[in-house]
Amino acid sequence: MEMIYKFRDGARFSGDAQAVGRELNGIRSSHGSLTPEAIVKTARPKASVLHDYFEWNNRKAAIEYRLWQARVLVCSIVSVRGDTEKGRPVRSFVSVNHAYEPIEVVLGDAIMRERVLTEIMNGIEAMKEKARAYEELSDVIFSLDKAHRVASRHFVRRARRAGKRSFRRGAGHGYARPGSARQAARV
Repeated sequence: MEMIYKFRDGARFSGDAQAVGRELNGIRSSHGSLTPEAIVKTARPKASVLHDYFEWNNRKAAIEYRLWQARVLVCSIVSVRGDTEKGRPVRSFVSVNHAYEPIEVVLGDAIMRERVLTEIMNGIEAMKEKARAYEELSDVIFSLDKAHRVASRHFVRRARRAGKRSFRRGAGHGYARPGSARQAARV
């Protein structure tokens, strides 16, 4: 039976995922392993199924790479405050609305905080989906389910205190506040 390939929900790619999956599997078979170098080498010819998934203009690719480096750099900076639990380091800057904000600003702003918490909930859900493929991680999935339930209760309490309806699971992957543009797009 042939494997059926699809792009995951939220992927930035579209097109023939089945062809892409087959090609990636073929690269693994012919090269012995599936590495980024082997993928790029195979994608280079214009006739390759993978070609259009890459930026071949070196000037644009260099800019994109530097943007990626900037993201890695900003995410590498942590802060240790004396009042945090056991002085544990936390990320100094957090991504909100396609920009980075100091963690103190995010924690003090209800809307930014809500967006980051929603992203965390989505991360828990994504981790559960990734772990489902491995039977030996069933206890991890159970723990993630529990963490998800506990975090959901915090969302509901916070929403009630703010006078809003409770947060609920939208159709498909991810969480959205009722009435939000993200949820409306799902209906």
